[in-house]
Amino acid sequence: MASVTFPPELGGDGSTITDDDNPNTGLENDGHRERFVPALKNAVAVAGNAKDSAAQARSDRLTATSAAAQAVSARGTAEKAAQTATQAATAATASAQDAAGIYPSVAQGLGATAADQFFKVPENGYLQLYRNSNGAAEPVLKLASQEALIKLNARPDPLLTSLIF
Repeated sequence: MASVTFPPELGGDGSTITDDDNPNTGLENDGHRERFVPALKNAVAVAGNAKDSAAQARSDRLTATSAAAQAVSARGTAEKAAQTATQAATAATASAQDAAGIYPSVAQGLGATAADQFFKVPENGYLQLYRNSNGAAEPVLKLASQEALIKLNARPDPLLTSLIF
């Protein structure tokens, strides 16, 4: 025995048609006169539902493809913006260091200043102030960073320690 059910969620009316002589569902014993056209109607409705689902799936795919293309484009724009921001930050840092007279090395400080001008070089947690003494770096003042000051203040005072112990 073969049977077919037309589920409402797929566009059918929920009915079942069989190829036997069942008085409620069968096509034999003149059941085809009552059930054949409704079965065709259900088949067309289910096919229409399948067609609509396929069209929706195609539309969803096109929307997803478009969104993916926009995301790729936005990624490229974001990468360019990040690169531009990085370059601007690097330039700003260099500009601020130049304005403050801070150089990465004594040689660069000497090369960028004239005689009797001052320049600074970061050295091991300190900022060393130099004077360009006719092409020679003359140390003038050493400034401790916040981190270096904290380390210095954390050490016990040797004089105080010797008095207590």
